[in-house]
Amino acid sequence: MISLLVPTRGRPDRFRDMLESARKTATGPFEVVAWLDEDDPSEYPQEEDIRYGYGQRPYVDGVLCTSDLWNRALELATGDVLMMGADDVMYRTRGWDAMIEAAFAQVPDGIVLVYPWDGTRRKAPVNPCLSRRWVDEVGFVPPGWPGWMADEWVWSVAAELRRVVFLPEVKVLHPQRRQGDDTYRDGEVAREQMGGLGGLRARFYGAEMTAVRDEQTARLRGLMQPGLDLVPEPMPEWFVESLEGSRMARGTITRDDTLVVVHCYAGDAHLVQAFLPQYLHHGCKVLVLSPEDAPVSIQHPGVECRQAGRRGYFGQVSLDRQREHLKLLLEYPHRYFLLNDADSMCLSAEIPAYLYGTSATVWSNEVREPRPHQSPYPKIALHPPYFMDREALERLVAVPYVEAHPITPYIDWLMVVLVCEAGLEHRSFPDGKSMPAWRHGPIPETQELGHDYVHVQEAKGVDGAQRMRLHVRQGAVMVHSIKHPPVRDLLVRDRANYVKGRR
Repeated sequence: MISLLVPTRGRPDRFRDMLESARKTATGPFEVVAWLDEDDPSEYPQEEDIRYGYGQRPYVDGVLCTSDLWNRALELATGDVLMMGADDVMYRTRGWDAMIEAAFAQVPDGIVLVYPWDGTRRKAPVNPCLSRRWVDEVGFVPPGWPGWMADEWVWSVAAELRRVVFLPEVKVLHPQRRQGDDTYRDGEVAREQMGGLGGLRARFYGAEMTAVRDEQTARLRGLMQPGLDLVPEPMPEWFVESLEGSRMARGTITRDDTLVVVHCYAGDAHLVQAFLPQYLHHGCKVLVLSPEDAPVSIQHPGVECRQAGRRGYFGQVSLDRQREHLKLLLEYPHRYFLLNDADSMCLSAEIPAYLYGTSATVWSNEVREPRPHQSPYPKIALHPPYFMDREALERLVAVPYVEAHPITPYIDWLMVVLVCEAGLEHRSFPDGKSMPAWRHGPIPETQELGHDYVHVQEAKGVDGAQRMRLHVRQGAVMVHSIKHPPVRDLLVRDRANYVKGRR
């Protein structure tokens, strides 16, 4: 018998629609095990073949982790076949239950994933079915995830085992209706708290999670009878992507090697909070560094906040603070460092692989247009984000004390000095381009220094945000000078559209 494991919250009408569609098309008995919140309405149908469990919503470090609900439902299930169901699917094929059970009957050891077609082009196992023997050995879905990636966990293990049966003739559609649905929006909030889909995938295919799946794969392989490979033909896109993601995670570079850093001050706290999903989506630890007299404090899983130095936009105080921040980084064990300020970021969840192929190198955005200045160094600025390995950081910190230049007393000038004096190679990100921070009026402090240069795009009247969007639409990843959350949102969407178009 098949057990449909169905987390649900506040959607009795949709639950009834799902249940009716399953009953109308099934040819034999099945059971539904639904897990609800303690405060769910009583309108859910009370019938003999429905078993309910109730409990508090599962949170981990303040993030709603709905993947745990399938495991809670599993504890009440009695079936030999267990489907990762949902309250918003619709069963459209007569005899769906008999065809799923027949597929399991063809695999005597029971170690196989069987799944219906959800009606989409991707043909992924969004409602996977596993045997009781599988889940008794390694469990069902992983705890601690906000719904997304729970199904991918199961299918990535099945891909490694080469034990997958796709039933394209069995349609179980998943018409999610997002508008006006608080339950779906709660899930979206949890997803964003963990860095969006990019952050979830970065963690999922990181070294730690891949090692856990590898251990499960080894245990299941020990139960398998040899000589039976089951791979859908043609091999689905999700199958290939899953194997490749895990393969890359087993390499020498892991996300635990990289620390994502954000330099800011108290006045930037709202930006850092708004942009946090883009700092977290790499799946790395995030360190927020601010001045002692203008601290930033953010409470969020995976984020640490520290302070050093004094506040100052330019001049010796700002250069000294930057040096103190660089020294702090050496207290961490990481091999690589991605350094942002409060308005820069890497739009790609995957930090570009080419950055890991060099040593003693400082990567950055830089301003290409020439500017008149009196500094003895070859470039006026290296603009964040910066990326460097540990050797480069150690050599930057070892450079003797640097005094602010009277005309260019800014942190980006300090970074130029440190790179030059340390004898490091400097390279610009080939897939990113930053613009100088555009202005909407004169800056008195810089006017007093005789440094009130008008950038080319200002003279032409081209808005910096729109110019940046053009670069992102052409594939730019590293961006700088994002002053407003709506601009960030535009760039994130443009980046997603670019990736989608490339596929």
